Amino acid sequence: MKRFTVEEKLSAIKDFETGMTVSEVCRKHNVNPNTFYKWKAKYDESGVDGLAPKVIRTVTSKEAELRKENEELKKLLGEKELAIKIYRDLLKKRIQA
Repeated sequence: MKRFTVEEKLSAIKDFETGMTVSEVCRKHNVNPNTFYKWKAKYDESGVDGLAPKVIRTVTSKEAELRKENEELKKLLGEKELAIKIYRDLLKKRIQA
């Protein structure tokens, strides 16, 4: 099964919009009419972005675990930075007093 690029899909749609019939467009671009109608619907709904292939990527359990750990570490770091700021402010007040 041939994978069409966004540019190829867009070219077919533009040919249709310039007045070619669906059968002429499909013959010229070697595409099934059902496929062309799907492209046209996606283009009408989302523009050029709708023609881009959808990438489905599953997150492994290891990746999920690493992301969770990363979020926990960011939270801890934020808490430590806040504590340091508070201590610095207290120290400045003592020095000024």
